[in-house]
Amino acid sequence: MVELPAVTGKPVKNQSRITLDQSMDYRILLVDDEKTVGETLAEMLKEEGCEVQLYSNPLAVAQVVMNWPCDIVLTDLSMPGLNGVELAKRVKAIKKDIPVILISGWDQQHKDVLKANGCIDGFIEKPFNMKQIRDEFNGC
Repeated sequence: MVELPAVTGKPVKNQSRITLDQSMDYRILLVDDEKTVGETLAEMLKEEGCEVQLYSNPLAVAQVVMNWPCDIVLTDLSMPGLNGVELAKRVKAIKKDIPVILISGWDQQHKDVLKANGCIDGFIEKPFNMKQIRDEFNGC
């Protein structure tokens, strides 16, 4: 027989764990021309509680922004036809209050300059994890 002392007081939760356990209730407009990357990220976001609309063609996004009430636009930086910065400018021209977060695998020494241009609200470098995504979302 093993005897354990009685617990007194309420259990203390680890604060960083609380943040990671909370559901992210965001409507995300995700734009990535790489199908596998976009689908994987969309699944990750859905598992965290987000509603996600995924698009591979950045030129089609302007119409979506006008008609779907998204909370965040999450876009790849390097895409053919229209890069993430140009897409962010178009999004802000339609709805300036929607945060736009860039995702890139490039070495981004100038990410502060990109954020300072007025159309980029956050930046996530590849490879990324959910903590990085949560941190950027919380910063918007």
